[in-house]
Amino acid sequence: MDNRIGGNTAVGWLNVCFRNFCFNLGAVFAPARDMVNAGVPVAMATDFNPGSCPCLNMQFVINLGCLKYRLTPEEVLTAVTLNGAAAIDMADKVGTVEAGKLGDLVIWDAPDLDYICYRFGSNLAKKVIKRGRVM
Repeated sequence: MDNRIGGNTAVGWLNVCFRNFCFNLGAVFAPARDMVNAGVPVAMATDFNPGSCPCLNMQFVINLGCLKYRLTPEEVLTAVTLNGAAAIDMADKVGTVEAGKLGDLVIWDAPDLDYICYRFGSNLAKKVIKRGRVM
């Protein structure tokens, strides 16, 4: 483990891993497993942009979180929801299912969380709910 990783918890850092960027450009993936083991929160996102990362698919981010960063399905779920919201300073509005939050949800066509992480290359999103409305 990189000695700098453990120090991130003391300063309240939250590391954002843009794995689609790494996948698309063949870059080295960040040591997310070491970060989580050191107690450093990890957020994951698509980093969509037309130059280096032309992918909007969050399910692909979830897949890569398990396959390339060796995170558990539960760790990946936290990284793309609660920690993702915290990374953009919106954890008080989104990121968890709680009364008073905006109601942004994905209903998956999957028997469990493990299946979503396992099944790459297919869209398992059955319904998307944004601010409480089915899209």
